[in-house]
Amino acid sequence: MAFSINHGNFSASFHLPSLENEPCLRHGKMVKEAGCILSNTAGKDALEGLVLIDTLQRLGIDYHFREEIEAFLNTQYVNFSSPNHLPLDVFGVALRFRLLRQEGYSVSQELANIDCEIVRSIHQKEILQISNWWKDLGLAKELKFARDQPLKWHMWSMSVLIDPSLSEQRVELTKPISLVYIIDDIFDLYGTLNDLSIFTGAVNELFFDITESISAKIFEKHGWNPIESLQKSWKRLCDAFLEEAKWFASGKLPKPEEYLRNGIVSSGVHVVLVHMFFLLGQGINKETVDFVDGFPPIISSTATILRLWDDLGTAQDENQDGHDGSYLECSMREHPNVTVERAREHVRQLISDAWKKLNRECLSRSPFSPSFTKACLNVARMIPLMYSYDDNPSLASLKEHMRSLAAHLESKPF
Repeated sequence: MAFSINHGNFSASFHLPSLENEPCLRHGKMVKEAGCILSNTAGKDALEGLVLIDTLQRLGIDYHFREEIEAFLNTQYVNFSSPNHLPLDVFGVALRFRLLRQEGYSVSQELANIDCEIVRSIHQKEILQISNWWKDLGLAKELKFARDQPLKWHMWSMSVLIDPSLSEQRVELTKPISLVYIIDDIFDLYGTLNDLSIFTGAVNELFFDITESISAKIFEKHGWNPIESLQKSWKRLCDAFLEEAKWFASGKLPKPEEYLRNGIVSSGVHVVLVHMFFLLGQGINKETVDFVDGFPPIISSTATILRLWDDLGTAQDENQDGHDGSYLECSMREHPNVTVERAREHVRQLISDAWKKLNRECLSRSPFSPSFTKACLNVARMIPLMYSYDDNPSLASLKEHMRSLAAHLESKPF
C-alpha cells in the first residue's frame, strides 16, 4: 500500500507493507509461538519464565505479550507470597524482585536491607581503623597545610574494591592513597626547590618504612614479598613530583606531551594500583609483577584519565594557594592562538581516547585477574565524581553518604 502527504513545501511518500505478505505472516506466527511458550511456562519453570520476560523487555517486543506477562507475574507474586513457594537461586530472586517491582507489585526488600546494614557496618569498622591509623601517624599535626581527609580517601577504596569480603584490602589500600595526597600537597605548597630535593630523599626512606608493613602482610597472606615493587613505585612518584617542581621553579613549562608523560606518573595512580595488585593476591608471578612494574596500558590509561580530569580545573576542593601547572596551560602556551574552550575540548578528546584504550584493555586477554581489571575500571569511573567539585548534584549525596557512615565517629572534615 502506497500513499503520499503534501503540506505546503513538505511532501513525502510512504509504502506500507501488506499485513498478508510473508515477513508479516512469519512475524505473527513467531509472536504466537512465543506467547504459547510464555503461557506454558507459567506454572512449570519460574526462572525460565522470568528470563524470557526479561529478554522480551530488553528486545522491546514485550508489548505483544502484555496479557501473558501480566498473568505470569501475578502467578509469581501469589506464589512468592505463599510460605510453600519453591525458592530460587540468587539470580532468580533478584530478577523476580526487579520484574515484580517494575510492574508495581509490593515485594519485600528485607534481604537487601539486611545485606545493606551488614555492609554499612563493615565500612564503619574500616573507617574507624583508618581514622585511628591516620591519627597515630601524626602527619595532620606536623603538616598543617596538608589535607586532613581520611574519610574521603577511603571512599576511593570503598568504590574500587566493592566486595564486602575485601575489608582488609580496602583498609590497606587507603594508606597509600592518603600518602599520595599528602605528597602532592607538600610538593605543591612547601619549600624551595632545594628543600624539595632534600625532602625527596627523606620521604623515600619514610615511605620505604611504611611499605614494609604492607609488604609483610602481603607476604604472609599470599607468599610474595612486593617491597621492591612498592618502593620502586614510590620513588618513581616522588621523582615525577620533583620534575614538575623544577619546571615551575624555572618558569619554563614543558611541551604538553612531555608534561603528560610525567603527569600520569605524578597522578599517583600507578602507586595505588600496584599496591592493589598485590593486596588482591591473584595471579602473582614474575611475569605479572614485571608487567605491573612497567606501567602497563591498563594503568597508564587510567592515570591519563585522572591527570587530565584534574587538569581541566574541576578539582576545586583543595583550597590551595600553590601553582599547579596543567596540560591545558602547557598546550595553550605552545599554541597561543587557540581559545580556552578549544583547548578544553582537546583535553576532553584525550580523555575519551584514554577511555577507549582502557575499555580495550578490559575486554582483551590479559595476564591480570578479572578482579584487578574491574578495580582499574572502577578507579576510572570514580574520577569524574571525585574531581568534579562544582555544581555536581551527586556530590551532595556523596557527602551525605560519608556522614552517615561516620555518624558514630568524631567529626571529620570533608
